[in-house]
Amino acid sequence: MKITGTVQEAELASGLGKTTIYQKIAEGKLRTVTVGRRRLIVWDSLRAMLEAA
Repeated sequence: MKITGTVQEAELASGLGKTTIYQKIAEGKLRTVTVGRRRLIVWDSLRAMLEAA
């Protein structure tokens, strides 16, 4: 089971657009980790955000 994913994977999994995902990251509603130059979204935060909507 994956615990993080790319912005593109988050788009596919959630149905949200790239702009919305980056907006939620900026608002602090999505947690991310940076590994090298890659920004990965923590799946638990994506799930929690969608369940709260």
